[in-house]
Amino acid sequence: MCICCLKLCFSYYIIVIILARFRLIIFRMSKVNYHKKLEEKLRIYNQPFIEKSLLQKIIDKFAPNYKIYQLSSRGLIAPIRNWKLYLNKLYRGHVSRYAILGKYMEWEKYMVWWLHTYNMYWYSTQLADRITVYNTKYSWKREIAWAKFIFIKMRPSFFRWKIRKQSQKVFYYIMTPERALIQLLQETNWKPEFEDDICYQIETWKVNKKDMINLCKKYCSKNIQNLVSTFLKKC
Repeated sequence: MCICCLKLCFSYYIIVIILARFRLIIFRMSKVNYHKKLEEKLRIYNQPFIEKSLLQKIIDKFAPNYKIYQLSSRGLIAPIRNWKLYLNKLYRGHVSRYAILGKYMEWEKYMVWWLHTYNMYWYSTQLADRITVYNTKYSWKREIAWAKFIFIKMRPSFFRWKIRKQSQKVFYYIMTPERALIQLLQETNWKPEFEDDICYQIETWKVNKKDMINLCKKYCSKNIQNLVSTFLKKC
């Protein structure tokens, strides 16, 4: 092969490499532009949760070559429920763990339990790292978006004496103040000096004393029944 042919082939090879690198740079720049555009739209949307269908419409309009999982891997969103609902991490407000739980659960046979319930009713100042959720389907530890939960499976008949509460326009279920107080008494060593604080919370939450006594008769030992009857008379 002549020297001229070799030079021509080499020049062609160099041109091909330059064009390939140029196309790669353009492609990466378009990805960056897509990312910035979607980030801007999520900030403007400024809602804590976003459905997959709406998210896909935004992507199709402003970043047609982008994928939803790329938004998740870049930390702009986090999956909440079956990859159909997402947490908008660019939402400017705080998203409560109870709102995340309410969006995650697709059925009503569940309720928040243990320390977070006691704390919500001001029966205790203790908190746990994970929220305990009794439900009818599964037992596992799970982190949803940024919130940590412990799910414990229970029989359907267990889910009595629960009420519906709201957090950030999202409903979730939690045990009643009556049942929470009885559960607390069963789990702790009762001391007489606790009575004033508990009586104050009973008045604050308008605890139904009759319901509490009936509930206690059904679920508690004789010692707890006597204890509840004694201090309810003082409240």
